[in-house]
Amino acid sequence: MMTSRSRKDDASASANDDTPPSVRHALLEATLALVYTGGFDGISLRSVSGEIGKSTTTIFQNFGGRQGLLDAALDHALAGEHLRHEAMLADIGALPTDAESMARLVAFYVGAADQSATARFCLEALLRIDRLTDAGSRLQQWMAMRESFWSRLSSALLPAQVRLLAGYTVMEQAFCIILRDELDYDQLLHMTALATCRGGIAADPKADIPVLTWARTKAFPAAGEKIDERSPMDELLTRVAQQIVSDGISDINLRRIATQAGVPPSLIIYHYGDFAAFMSAAIWRAMTHELPSYLDIASSADRDAREGWLSGLETAVDPAATDGAKGFYLRYARILGQVCLLARQRQELVPLVRQLRAIEGMGIHSASLKVWPPQFRLDPAAASAFSIWIKAHALFRIVDSVPDQPVFDMVAILEALTGSPTPKI
Repeated sequence: MMTSRSRKDDASASANDDTPPSVRHALLEATLALVYTGGFDGISLRSVSGEIGKSTTTIFQNFGGRQGLLDAALDHALAGEHLRHEAMLADIGALPTDAESMARLVAFYVGAADQSATARFCLEALLRIDRLTDAGSRLQQWMAMRESFWSRLSSALLPAQVRLLAGYTVMEQAFCIILRDELDYDQLLHMTALATCRGGIAADPKADIPVLTWARTKAFPAAGEKIDERSPMDELLTRVAQQIVSDGISDINLRRIATQAGVPPSLIIYHYGDFAAFMSAAIWRAMTHELPSYLDIASSADRDAREGWLSGLETAVDPAATDGAKGFYLRYARILGQVCLLARQRQELVPLVRQLRAIEGMGIHSASLKVWPPQFRLDPAAASAFSIWIKAHALFRIVDSVPDQPVFDMVAILEALTGSPTPKI
């Protein structure tokens, strides 16, 4: 919840006290370190001040409280991100810009961000923007910083390729938090990174990509028995999914769900096997709420879908509304990011994260073959890249001070992934 105290007030409080700058710096570093391991919900004023052997009074003197501390920590993280990107550019130097070398750099960039407390804080701020004051313009600076990195790295990259890499790596960073040490993910990351740099990796958009098929098979063992959609348990699942859409994931637990439903916790476990299975089913239902028809791989293309393919994508990232098809990708991205963040503490969510990464691009690949113009047919790897990019695009649309971007931006990204330029719209 926001406080009436402004960031200017907090800065004034910091400037007028006698605390050495080193103490303020240490408090901010401690905040970033604690958020890295436990997220915004995992820190308290006591834990931050205790990290440097001080009392909570020191935080109130410098930042006015928890809100001021988090806001100042975002500024601190952005400063650190600037230094980190400059250091990477200096270290990389004149890297060859062939697709394979660039793909390895993309994967390295994602992994380096995952290990960085400053990048993690910025990602958490993007996914939990309601916890900060006036974070929008500052998060735009973070995206501009990322775009500057890629454009300065290689003058050969087109503006759309720069935007694709800057956005794709934001959302990929969320997956990397949980999956970075897994072989399946390493293979998927390299495949998708290569697609962003080469415009797909298969000559035929319809062709299977063996490594992707392998990863999806591993992520999805035999499915369990389906719950009767008319059963009380299914009604409970729908109710929890609605709570996830409106309030997020972190506060949902078995006891609270059972109490609200008026059933013993054992009944939920009996139907689903364990609470992790129930939560995974509820999260999945929340994420696919109001799934646009063109993303349904079981649906057939119709004339309206083909004629409105581009407006359908724009509607799905529209920040003006989050009901129905409008804002679908914003809802999906927020829940996905929260699942990745929460899985740090709740290991039972890791299989779900693994599955969500494995299926990235399935709906987009199907839509590109059935609905989109022929020049924008994506192979499964390029579809994964676009699917991950568009989620970051949706998140940044919500913090954009001028959110109504030209439709051509979407087309330009598809051109970058297919090498099929079309006239400007």
